[in-house]
Amino acid sequence: MGMLSSLEYLDLNSNEITGNLPTEMGMLSSLEYLDLERNDITGNLPTEVGMLSSLEYVDFGHNKITGSLPSEVGILSSVYDLDLEGNDMTGSLPTEVGMLSSLWSLDLERNDITGSLPSELGMLSSLVYLYLRSNKITGTVPSE
Repeated sequence: MGMLSSLEYLDLNSNEITGNLPTEMGMLSSLEYLDLERNDITGNLPTEVGMLSSLEYVDFGHNKITGSLPSEVGILSSVYDLDLEGNDMTGSLPTEVGMLSSLWSLDLERNDITGSLPSELGMLSSLVYLYLRSNKITGTVPSE
């Protein structure tokens, strides 16, 4: 898959894809649209996802992805829609999520995310939709 350097649009929604996401996915340098929703993908999101500098839309919702959201996600400055709803993600939100300057929709509902909300969420001036219900988030709502 990493050899598809001209690929801009990848939609594999609602299939029976299993296993971990390959680290070679980070080599898809032209990829703008990535939809792998409703599969059986497992394991952590590879940190190489941060290398997808052209990415604008990403949907990994309704899989079996585990682990924390990698801090490298903050490098994806062109992403406007990030959907990881309905997985088995754990850990707290990285502060780097506040670097997603183009983000208007963040959907992390129905996971097992813990910890408090980072104040850096307040830096998301384009954010319109924030879905965090059905997690294990604690603490107070940041004033920022």
